[in-house]
Amino acid sequence: MGKTTPGPWYVLDNGYFFEVVVPWRNKYPENGEHVDGSSPTVCSVSYKSNDGIVGEHDAYLIAAAPELLETLRGVLEILPCCPRNTGIAGIEVKYNAAVVAAHASIAAATGETK
Repeated sequence: MGKTTPGPWYVLDNGYFFEVVVPWRNKYPENGEHVDGSSPTVCSVSYKSNDGIVGEHDAYLIAAAPELLETLRGVLEILPCCPRNTGIAGIEVKYNAAVVAAHASIAAATGETK
């Protein structure tokens, strides 16, 4: 898989469920507010509760995915430059585990684990 819809993604509450959408022809100002027309939907998230709180949090987490993926890739680029022999007990093990987990998360996010 590897390719994903580029961000930024925004969350819209259409009154029935939350939509995670991408900007369509610059119809979103910098604050992410919906202006007019429809936008390509990445996914829809149900309210999951009467007040919509759980679904809203899930929708914002999904909408942050492109930025989170790029941030994680950036961290992996600079991580080899960080000292690991700091004298802190267990830091080498934690460092290695974090690198493995980061690579696994990127693979999962891009569908490379299938």
